[in-house]
Amino acid sequence: MIVKERTLRTLHTLSRMLLGVVFVFSGFVKAIDPIGFSYKIEEYLRVAHIPLLPWLNLPFVASVLLISVEFVLGMYLVLGIRRKFCAVVTLFLVAIFTLISVVLALFHPVADCGCFGDFIVLTDVQTLLKNIVLLILAISFYYHHKMTISFVPVDWHWFFSLYTCVFILFFTLRSLYYLPLMDFRPYNIGTNLREAVFPKNIEEDKIPLDFYVTDTIGMDYTANILLDKRAVFLVICPQLKNANISVTEELNAINDWCIDHDCKMYCLTSSPISDINEWSYNNDIQFPFLLADNTMLKTMIRSNPGLILLDDGVIRNKWSCNNLPKLSGNMVTMGQIEVNANKNSTTLLRILLWYIIPMCFSAFIAHAVDLLKKRSQTRNNKLNVKP
Repeated sequence: MIVKERTLRTLHTLSRMLLGVVFVFSGFVKAIDPIGFSYKIEEYLRVAHIPLLPWLNLPFVASVLLISVEFVLGMYLVLGIRRKFCAVVTLFLVAIFTLISVVLALFHPVADCGCFGDFIVLTDVQTLLKNIVLLILAISFYYHHKMTISFVPVDWHWFFSLYTCVFILFFTLRSLYYLPLMDFRPYNIGTNLREAVFPKNIEEDKIPLDFYVTDTIGMDYTANILLDKRAVFLVICPQLKNANISVTEELNAINDWCIDHDCKMYCLTSSPISDINEWSYNNDIQFPFLLADNTMLKTMIRSNPGLILLDDGVIRNKWSCNNLPKLSGNMVTMGQIEVNANKNSTTLLRILLWYIIPMCFSAFIAHAVDLLKKRSQTRNNKLNVKP
């Protein structure tokens, strides 16, 4: 009987930890690229014929909310916090995800589920199988949630909940303000765009990258950009009407630097010619515009506008509109503005440590305080016992 109970408790802990790790991982990789996840939610909403209100960016709001819920719920599961709440919410979410995956497997309305952002792309069948396994674990956890052992004292649950919420919101908003610290798309820093679009040897399992731009009269301009040996700055504006116009002076300053140092600068957009003319006139834009597919531009960079540096056909760096480079002097080798491209992994590690170290230290303090309370209570009970 004791062996059976221990086995059941062990299986329950393993299933709870597996659920927690999946939720934490899912929420974290989406928090790296919340804008990309909002694009996926927008795709779901369009397939479901849910109207997108102009005054409410529903995909963005839903993206931040779901990221936060998944990460916080996952940490609750891992730490054993609020077991009944976790059991109900986990079962509800996994059941919803399973129903969606059934629809995906039967009708294929979207390309992929977006369960793990762009980090891991699953087929519809893989998504369904994954959710069935999670549903079994969630049902088991729901019926045996009272067996959950919390890794932190109950009196400290509020602190771990608050710190986890603050951390994931901070990390998500940081990814929105700057750019994703990890780029899971084909236009990441270091990609040789020239070879990806014009491969010398086409492999059977490798499709050339679909990068195609034209000038405003429809002439193909792709080769002009990728075969240029000089540095080329690409301003990426999927939709000019939604672009941040507060940075146009900075963009014009970068264009002036390009003119002085024999570099080129273009703006790639999918907006109609009328919007291009209006935007150029209102903001005194001096650099030329090129036309490209809207989805391709959104894939290239998660900012509107964003800036990409090409040097001899290779993507050397990318900037959000919130941290455009301040160019000065002669940067022929582009070394000075390539330095920041290699700091992302270090920054990501630092952010993770800002969460992990305080959590571990707080857990140690919480257990120490709880132990002192129990010892003090035991001592008082002994003193109160009458001889």
